[in-house]
Amino acid sequence: PVPALNLPAPAETEAVVLEYHTSRGRFDGLRCRLGDGQPVGVAAGFGDQERDCPPPVGGIVALRFQQVSATGV
Repeated sequence: PVPALNLPAPAETEAVVLEYHTSRGRFDGLRCRLGDGQPVGVAAGFGDQERDCPPPVGGIVALRFQQVSATGV
């Protein structure tokens, strides 16, 4: 048997949408700014409905993540 991994509890925060990323003319992700000013790219976790009607630039999105980088992103 493979031992279970102990992952940290997901953390949540909010970020301001700065711009959209597209691929082949379709919404592919967001570039956002965290509350402390750090930029972050968001490309996972979007369903078809969010891809068809993404959050507006300047809007606030909620982010959930498992781990942070050495710089805190």
